[in-house]
Amino acid sequence: MVSLFAFSSLWSWALGALASVLLVSGLDDLLPSLICLWHSIIRRRGDGIPHTPEPNYQRRIAIFVPCWNESAVIASMVRHNLAAISYRNYDFFLGVYPNDPATVGIARQLAMVHRNVHVARCPHPGPTSKADCLNWVYRSMELYEQEQGIHFDTIVLHDAEDLIHPDALSVINRERTRYAMVQVPVLPLPTPLTQWVHGVYCDDFAEYQTIDMPARQFCRSFIPSNGVGTGFARDILQQLARERQNIVFNPASLTEDYEIGVYLHNSGYPQLFSPLKKGARGFMATREYFPRDRRGAIRQRTRWVTGIA
Repeated sequence: MVSLFAFSSLWSWALGALASVLLVSGLDDLLPSLICLWHSIIRRRGDGIPHTPEPNYQRRIAIFVPCWNESAVIASMVRHNLAAISYRNYDFFLGVYPNDPATVGIARQLAMVHRNVHVARCPHPGPTSKADCLNWVYRSMELYEQEQGIHFDTIVLHDAEDLIHPDALSVINRERTRYAMVQVPVLPLPTPLTQWVHGVYCDDFAEYQTIDMPARQFCRSFIPSNGVGTGFARDILQQLARERQNIVFNPASLTEDYEIGVYLHNSGYPQLFSPLKKGARGFMATREYFPRDRRGAIRQRTRWVTGIA
């Protein structure tokens, strides 16, 4: 009888502890929703982002695209975006490796046809970290600036499968008047229902971009970079290069974009997550494929968790 009573007490304690954990976890999820609800009902200010007037000039923008074994997609990505982007004052810099001749060859062909496409060749074989490739792309951009006597004001990061919204660079150009970092929303490209792993990512990003990020913006909290569709002020990256012996992106980091977002916030630089809005050309967002199989998802999640930790 005593043992039964002890077991019942232990079971009740375990259930109580579990209920407490679930309550705390639920409150953690509820808080961002309450912040968004308070902001929309009490403040009556829509997305809460101060209106920035359209500038009367276009900043020179450099789009960095690190590539490793991207010969199957990089040509269509560049051609599609060159045709779609309404902005005019921008250049693509494609980071390639010497032991990836297929991608190098296509990148060179693109550069020969389009004068605002440039090949940034890493000096050593790949693959290396994305940050390492981006650093060599940055140096290639600096050499191009010296040769042409120009200066890029804003750096935008993208991947080799991204579809850039026609107005994305215009939005980044406008908001760069007020912010040192501008993050454009990211939406998935359609996939079959059988690719359920991709659907899990869609669910995560739906909550992340419609609740979590707006709540962070309203609270003036840290805005992490998504790694694609992120525009950085050039002078901030120059400052990082000076502090890190000419290394802008930390090659030892698995989440170099997240790290720079933390640096900007801790240094007091304003950041913006551009609200997800639908216009005449659809939602103003970068489109890309999320991981579509378990192996890819596990690899990416591991990189995120390890890098952020």
